Amino acid sequence: MTELHREPVTVSLENEVDEYKRMELALLVMRPRETVKRAIIDAYNDPKWDWEQSDGCTMVSEMYSPPGTKFWPCVMHDHECWKSRQAKTLKEACEIRRNGDQLFFDGMLDYGVNPLRAKCRWMGVRTAWKTWYILWWPHIAPPWSREKEGCD
Repeated sequence: MTELHREPVTVSLENEVDEYKRMELALLVMRPRETVKRAIIDAYNDPKWDWEQSDGCTMVSEMYSPPGTKFWPCVMHDHECWKSRQAKTLKEACEIRRNGDQLFFDGMLDYGVNPLRAKCRWMGVRTAWKTWYILWWPHIAPPWSREKEGCD
């Protein structure tokens, strides 16, 4: 019987290819739920969105995200937020954000964030969205989308 000899996986963080490889490796190791996995892959592969511009939640990066690497659930959440800004109506934007915030919460849990800490962060992003909606949406929304729609 022949033994398989594999070279250890080493990934430097010199470019976006390395970052992408780390994301793929993290998906294999952490095995997040399918919705989170799909949303992370979509974020990194959306041709209309440059994931390299995502800050990857530098304020809240976790120990499971190697130094110098973006926290993958945060990149996914940044992508969901970007998609919400492409929405044609406030209702659509709110739906995308609500789903994105839930994916962010689930992703944090899947990547090992303490549930209490994940809940606090989830509350923080929801509060920020509601604040933006109340303070800024009426001033920056296109005229066709300023109708009063509920956003929770």
